[in-house]
Amino acid sequence: MVSLVTENGHRDRRTMSILVVEDDERGRRLLDVLLRQQGYAVTAVADAAGAFNAIANQVFDLMTVDLGLPDLGGMDVVAHVREVSDLPVVVVTGRSDLADVVTALSAGADDYIVKPVNPPEFAARVAALLRRAAPRRETEVMSYRDAEVVVDFQTNEIQVVDRRSTMSDTERRLLRLLVGNAGRVMTHDDILRRVWGEGYEDAIANLHVYVNQLRRKIEPVPTSPRYIETHRGVGYRFVPSPDGAVA
Repeated sequence: MVSLVTENGHRDRRTMSILVVEDDERGRRLLDVLLRQQGYAVTAVADAAGAFNAIANQVFDLMTVDLGLPDLGGMDVVAHVREVSDLPVVVVTGRSDLADVVTALSAGADDYIVKPVNPPEFAARVAALLRRAAPRRETEVMSYRDAEVVVDFQTNEIQVVDRRSTMSDTERRLLRLLVGNAGRVMTHDDILRRVWGEGYEDAIANLHVYVNQLRRKIEPVPTSPRYIETHRGVGYRFVPSPDGAVA
């Protein structure tokens, strides 16, 4: 199990999950072994279709991707992922041309590693990216604020322009979890376990009710939600405004 240290010195004991997208079987196995040796959970796929399917059905903390995939260029995969997620992306490829490096980073990749992979360097760069991307522990999130919405988790109050609401304790814990993981899709199971506790994995209907209640309080137009985004069959994601700030 990987232990990450947050900015405030706390340790996150959750096993980090990494998606490996590599069409070469030998290369795919190598990355799988290297990452598992570091304590990560690994899902390895051979093409872009497999990557998109995995992302739609599972939450990952980081993705590695080769540029020479059989069904879609790796650059396009990076660009697509960046459109829908802030998932850290590491390009691992045999291409060493500066133009490829610049294009990949411009498309949204967070790092670029040229094969053959040096195991210690690869492990260190993955760990560094995960440290930088580690979400703030939700219990440390005190507020969210943008031009239209102010959420105060200490007073349990939400203000949307001139409309003020009070959150119940469960609503506060649910919204705090989503805000503390802003930009990340939280699965139904993960939300239920972390907000309600063990044994509530089948209480998805209750989760939907609380999400709808929160939308009536936080969304300027509750029928057209833009803060709490539904990922059908998977979970929910908090999408902050471009001027939003989590404190």
